[in-house]
Amino acid sequence: MWLHRPCLGFFAALIAIWIAAGCQAESGPQVHLNPADCVEVGSVYPSSAFDTAQAFHRAGIPIYLAGKNYPQPQRILVRPEDRQRAVSLLDDLRRRPIPYQVTDSHRRE
Repeated sequence: MWLHRPCLGFFAALIAIWIAAGCQAESGPQVHLNPADCVEVGSVYPSSAFDTAQAFHRAGIPIYLAGKNYPQPQRILVRPEDRQRAVSLLDDLRRRPIPYQVTDSHRRE
């Protein structure tokens, strides 16, 4: 048999480390936004909505995706104090090699 006990121990230790590292990941506090208190910084097409939400989460910017007009683009709403950071992040996402499908409705003002 090609799978010996030392090899099994190694894989078990590797899995235990992987689980422990995942459990200690920094997820940050959950923020529940009220859409009425937010400002729109852009919109995102449904195909990029999940990836865009993850990018905002990694940047520490809470967002609210208003997707009531699905399959049309979803509005990206953020707190007024996060507006500049959100606009900067959207510009960065748009310039990536495989760009996120975001629109720049914040430029219409």
